[in-house]
Amino acid sequence: MNAIVRALALAGVLLGARAACGLEAPDELARQIEKLEFLQAALAQGDQSSIEAYAKTLAALANQLAKAPASEWKDTRHSHAAVRYLLAGGQPGAIDRLLKKHAPPTENEILVGTLAYVSGRQADAKSRLDKVAIASLPKSLGAQVAFMKSVLLAPTDAPAAIFLLDFARTLAPGGLIEEAALRQQILLLVKGKDADKATRLFRQYISRFGRSVFADKFLDETIPTLAALDIANSLDEVRSLKFVSDILPDDKRRAFFLAISRAALLKGKLDVAQRTSIDAMALASSEGPEAATARLYIAAARVAQGDCAPCGEELGKLDPKKLSRADLGLLAGARSVAARLNNVIEAEPRGTLQLEEPPRTRVENSVDASVERGESALARVNGLIGK
Repeated sequence: MNAIVRALALAGVLLGARAACGLEAPDELARQIEKLEFLQAALAQGDQSSIEAYAKTLAALANQLAKAPASEWKDTRHSHAAVRYLLAGGQPGAIDRLLKKHAPPTENEILVGTLAYVSGRQADAKSRLDKVAIASLPKSLGAQVAFMKSVLLAPTDAPAAIFLLDFARTLAPGGLIEEAALRQQILLLVKGKDADKATRLFRQYISRFGRSVFADKFLDETIPTLAALDIANSLDEVRSLKFVSDILPDDKRRAFFLAISRAALLKGKLDVAQRTSIDAMALASSEGPEAATARLYIAAARVAQGDCAPCGEELGKLDPKKLSRADLGLLAGARSVAARLNNVIEAEPRGTLQLEEPPRTRVENSVDASVERGESALARVNGLIGK
């Protein structure tokens, strides 16, 4: 079953409606396409039990395509069914063998282009799919072609790719095409630092497809990068994000608050860091790693504000084993600053201390590198209190 999920994720877009699967004797092929469509809707809503049935239906569709005589491969409606099979996570090798056996017309750009797309031959796929007019296709198939074109365009023309993804969602709403298109759009918008639109589409994804079989991994990967954008620079902006956080499941909401808190802490938005960590604490087990992380961010923010004595004690109680590698450096740096502040002469002027994003190194995944980054983040803090 996991192999099928991986195949679907790699393809990025799945089958559409039954409209373009007609043959001289279309009943069985149309039935398989219709069944796939039904199962895709179930997968988009998180029905894990549909994965096995999906695999069986794909196998049945492959068998149906293999039995078709050469004459039917000249019919574009049959080729469209093969395109749907490929984009549903079907085996490229099976279609490649059928194409060689039946020698379909070379002008069948959509099928040959799709085969190139799922096989990773991007230049060939782009040259062929550029010749395909989306408006000439049935809506569901047009949505799939729009998705493929967007993926091929994304590295060089992100705005055009985002437009095509909007178009794909318009052509095929409610299913896995829309689900995949939303994921792709959010990733492109985050990369382009369009915080407003990324946040709006993120909420739309959660509300429509929060139970999708792809949602859990997608949210885990996207929440930290979305939070790192300037989406919460003040307490008012934190409150404005309620429309997003309130519809997340508790574990994702907790991760969302912690990601915002860490980003705010490193940017010197100390009130935001404390508020969102307190919100995360309310959703965490008191002895769990998430609670330890929240306590670290709260204490580090208060140390940066000069509240060193009680926060130094709190930092000393934290168990490093409960923290991520990325936060070990922050803990070491915050402890060091708290100790220094405790030794400052009363007349020493204090300002608001700002934590900065530490520079990355080649060994950033090591514990030593984490400590190095944390100390670098607190360099300005040390400068304010002297050597």
